[in-house]
Amino acid sequence: MIKQLKADRKLPTGETLNIVSIIDCFTVLVIYLLTTASFISTGALETKLGAATTSNSNQQPVIIALELQKSHSVRVMVDGSSLQTAVIPAKSNGNYDFENASAAIASARAVNPSVQNVVLLAENEILYDDMVRAVREIRKQCPVVLAAGDGI
Repeated sequence: MIKQLKADRKLPTGETLNIVSIIDCFTVLVIYLLTTASFISTGALETKLGAATTSNSNQQPVIIALELQKSHSVRVMVDGSSLQTAVIPAKSNGNYDFENASAAIASARAVNPSVQNVVLLAENEILYDDMVRAVREIRKQCPVVLAAGDGI
C-alpha cells in the first residue's frame, strides 16, 4: 500500500523554476550597493596637541576639595605641595555656611589661578538639598564641580 501512495504522488515534470525575477532583484541590489558605497567616506579627526612644557615638572597639581560633614560644618582642603585645611563651622541656625566656604575657595583660587574645578565630598547622611546648595554656591567661584563620596 505504501508503494501505491508513492506512485500517486508524482511531481509535475513540465514546471520550471523561474529565476528571472530573483536575478532582477539581485541586479537592483548590486546597483544600489555600488552607488551608495561611493558616498561613504572614511573621516579622520584632526587633533592638535599642545606643545610640551618643561617648566617645573616637580610641581604637583593643586586640588581644592570641599567636604560636607554631618555636624553641618564645611571643611575646605587645598592639596598641592602641602595640605592646607580650613574648617568652617555651622551657622548659628545649624545650617551649612556656604558663603564662607565659597570665600575660602575664592582665596585658594587667588593663590592658584590655574585650578578650574572643585571636588565636593559628602558623607552618606548628607541631604541632597544641601549638596545642591553647595554646588550652586561653589559655581559662583569655580566653573566645574566634581562630586565624590561614599553615598554619591
